[in-house]
Amino acid sequence: MPEKQNLDVLNTFCGRKYGRLGVIQLTRSASTTLAQLRSGHCRLSNSYNARITSGISDVCLECGVAPYSIEHLFNYQSHPTQLTLQDLWDNPAAVADFLNLDN
Repeated sequence: MPEKQNLDVLNTFCGRKYGRLGVIQLTRSASTTLAQLRSGHCRLSNSYNARITSGISDVCLECGVAPYSIEHLFNYQSHPTQLTLQDLWDNPAAVADFLNLDN
């Protein structure tokens, strides 16, 4: 068993677990939120909240213009990023960092 404990210490870096081949394993919460974002059914999006709850506007509270959709998360004027919707599939760890999902 001491070998397994040593591997756990070596595989942990900056609070994240690294699996085989150095692939980052996100927390369950972050993985769930990313899956919801991919499907378009996520409470981070006011567009989704407006569809399921009456009385909620889908307008972005910060810019007041654009619908607060998943696409808008990546096109925020006050939080610029090079990430795109495709990165939800191709680079989920970077998207999780950008959206502070592990905090």
